[in-house]
Amino acid sequence: MTIEFAVASTLLVGLCIVCLIWPLWRHSTGADERRRHANIEIYRQRYGEIERAVGLGRLSQDQAKREKDRIGRQLLSELDTDSKEKNAAAGQGGFRGAWRALGMAGGLIVTVAAGGYAWQGDGHALQQVDMPSVERQLQRLQDQVRSHPKAQDLRLRLAMAEKQHGEYAAAAHNLRRINDQRAAAIPSLLVGEAEMRLAAGSGLNREVRSVFARALAADPGNTKALWYLGLAASEAGDARQALGYWERLLKQPLSDSVRAKVRSRRDLLIDNMPVSAASDYKTK
Repeated sequence: MTIEFAVASTLLVGLCIVCLIWPLWRHSTGADERRRHANIEIYRQRYGEIERAVGLGRLSQDQAKREKDRIGRQLLSELDTDSKEKNAAAGQGGFRGAWRALGMAGGLIVTVAAGGYAWQGDGHALQQVDMPSVERQLQRLQDQVRSHPKAQDLRLRLAMAEKQHGEYAAAAHNLRRINDQRAAAIPSLLVGEAEMRLAAGSGLNREVRSVFARALAADPGNTKALWYLGLAASEAGDARQALGYWERLLKQPLSDSVRAKVRSRRDLLIDNMPVSAASDYKTK
């Protein structure tokens, strides 16, 4: 499709919109006027969403152009429907005749534009294009990561998409690849990897504990690492180590519900310790 034709198509669609909106602007008042403005605002919002989708790589320029044409035609259809309802209520035959003339003119413009597009462009482009599904987005990200295996930003986007899609093992794998490639550890990514391993059903095994320990080494006050390492120590029967982690955790800024949860687990652990050992700890 040539640039000249793209410009001409845009001008034709714009002319069609102007021709059909002009009578509404002159004849509509009150509720009709508010409804017209609402329709146009929805069109503008959708137009902005399409532009953002192009910027994020979810739509190509051709797909965006076709989607803009589709919502343009939808707006014209809604405006035409509103006008017909108003005409029927008011019984203004002359106004209905004007609408019919304008409708025919608009239809002619759209027909000429569509014919020209089919002649110089892609005839299938006039068909409605669905937004990419989650599966297709995942597949596209996977293909991009395979093509650029060292691009950590792409791999992180893929991991987040896999997390949202419930593919926790795959998300953990990609987060591990990111963490292994980094010279300096990022605690949030390490915690994210460990949590994805837990979500995938691995439990607090040696590898998961090791990842949480790396996160704690990089951030000694990391609340999630302190909590899970305390749980791991408690499950392993090392009450003193578990209490050590949880005492450090209670010194961090926590919400009331989380603080109550930690204290409850700590107090339960103390109650199950021998009296001689439990006397070293005081309930706070």
